[in-house]
Amino acid sequence: MFCTTCGAKNSDDNFFCIRCGAKLMRIASANPQQGAVSGARSGTGANTAVPLSTPAASPATTPTMPPASVRPPVWQNAAPAAAPASARPVPAAQAPVRQAAPSAAAAPAYPAKPVARHALVLKRKDGTAYALGTFPITVGKGTAADVRIDGNSAISRVHVRIGLQATGYVVEDCGSTNGTRVNGNPVPRGGRVALAPGDRLTLGNEDFSVVRA
Repeated sequence: MFCTTCGAKNSDDNFFCIRCGAKLMRIASANPQQGAVSGARSGTGANTAVPLSTPAASPATTPTMPPASVRPPVWQNAAPAAAPASARPVPAAQAPVRQAAPSAAAAPAYPAKPVARHALVLKRKDGTAYALGTFPITVGKGTAADVRIDGNSAISRVHVRIGLQATGYVVEDCGSTNGTRVNGNPVPRGGRVALAPGDRLTLGNEDFSVVRA
């Protein structure tokens, strides 16, 4: 007898393969007598192949529902609690409307305050007077200056800027080459100091008297 699984030869009395352990199947032989013997051993007719033992079929089981008394209870979600009044949304009609704060405009270096023309006058030692108009106003020897002073190369093209603030007149050095002084006190280059009628303003190496027009 040969194993149908691994092909090993086994004795006719063996029920399991000696090599792989598989269950041996009885194959009917072409010899009627041998087939009859095989059939007699297996309990079946000739020319049939049956296993030596057949596992009994397990009876079909039908799932059953547990009785009503032992069924798990079905829990329902409780109704959500009402939100407190402070957390409730305010209707659109009652919602406060925020007004955007107006942005403050940057204050100019010199407030735009109307000033009478020729409020101040710069006087040279030779008597030449230079009337100052609406402030701020620039003074220098170049054509870019509002008030042009000729005949002195020590004065820069745009030497100073004279303006009016809430506290009074101020003079600002515009980066002059030879500097600016008020009553003998140097004005820092690019700096600004107070200026009043009666002061002495020095541009480079020349003095000017500041008088009211």
